[in-house]
Amino acid sequence: MITAALKQTRWISLLLILSLLVPIAAGCGTKDIDKRMFVIGVGVDKSDNEEKPYKVSLKVPVPMNKKSSGTSPGFIFLTEEAATISEALHLLKTHVDKNLEYGHAKFIVIGESILNEDLRVVMDIFLRRREFQQTAWTTVGKPSAESVLKAKPASDIPDINILFNRFSGIGTESSYIVSVFLFDFRRQLVERGIDPVLPIIETNEEKDKIIVNKAMIVNDNFKGKLELTTEQVGDYNMITNSMGSVKFELGVKAEDYNFTVYIDKVKSKYKIITNNNKPVVKMNLELTGVVEESTKRLVQHKTEEYSRLAGAVVKKRLEKFLTHLQKNEVDPIGFGLRYEATRLHTEHIEDEWNKLYPELSFDVTVHVKITSLGSIE
Repeated sequence: MITAALKQTRWISLLLILSLLVPIAAGCGTKDIDKRMFVIGVGVDKSDNEEKPYKVSLKVPVPMNKKSSGTSPGFIFLTEEAATISEALHLLKTHVDKNLEYGHAKFIVIGESILNEDLRVVMDIFLRRREFQQTAWTTVGKPSAESVLKAKPASDIPDINILFNRFSGIGTESSYIVSVFLFDFRRQLVERGIDPVLPIIETNEEKDKIIVNKAMIVNDNFKGKLELTTEQVGDYNMITNSMGSVKFELGVKAEDYNFTVYIDKVKSKYKIITNNNKPVVKMNLELTGVVEESTKRLVQHKTEEYSRLAGAVVKKRLEKFLTHLQKNEVDPIGFGLRYEATRLHTEHIEDEWNKLYPELSFDVTVHVKITSLGSIE
């Protein structure tokens, strides 16, 4: 009789626990997937309304139905102007009949016009709201973020993957593309001694073409300071590359030679020397590649000579690039960060670097190794 009473008590307790858990599970606040819309891109532009300075755009895919099976999904574009980005996002909820989800937003596009604002304020909401991924790519949209999000290039690739393939390295592999995650951009914004670099996404008036081969450097005052050309983006990637994965073409025009080397491996390192009369950045690069094109016949026994000529071209190119950055008072490489990290820290160390940087000279040593002249025998 005691055993039966205990069993009955256990069953009653279990039923009571289940009766308490059911309402909790039912009221957890989740929504069915057909009641949600997943935003894949967010754009922020400067509006013409002083009272509502922010223009926020969203790109939202529309799922395929049975009749449109086999075709790419369509998209809807939502736009709203407001006094703050947060207010605009809340107002955009009233534009659709489903809940907007930002957990799949892989792109945050900053319009070119918004670069004159304090980017710490502009990006604050994307760092605070937990819905946004810190691994979202941050870019500059030219001429505007809205035009970039609305661009639809003629391609067999689903529109949802066109930008993803550019920055992930899964599709396009180019040394002229800079990929910047949101968390890394935030670090560069607040870190002393380094200026953030953002890739520029350009589109034409017809919005049927997207090009990514330039970048924008944002200086210490959080202003759009300097735009990097395609070649300068390649130089930046060459210097900052730490994984040996930068691949680019190097044109050599010297003496009687005119050939192109495909560089498939790069190693770079540098140190800042200040114990001499004139401070100097000594930089060493090792490049490995093969001849890809030539206007005349090349011979195997002159490979070392070709390598020397290619190294001289890279040396001249990089020293010109570094001097260009210095004259424009920007430091995307992070020389200031390295200086402060390798010196005894004092309260005046930042001022020391600001005085030192304009006086720096650059000594670049480049070793190029051409491993093959191509498949021509």
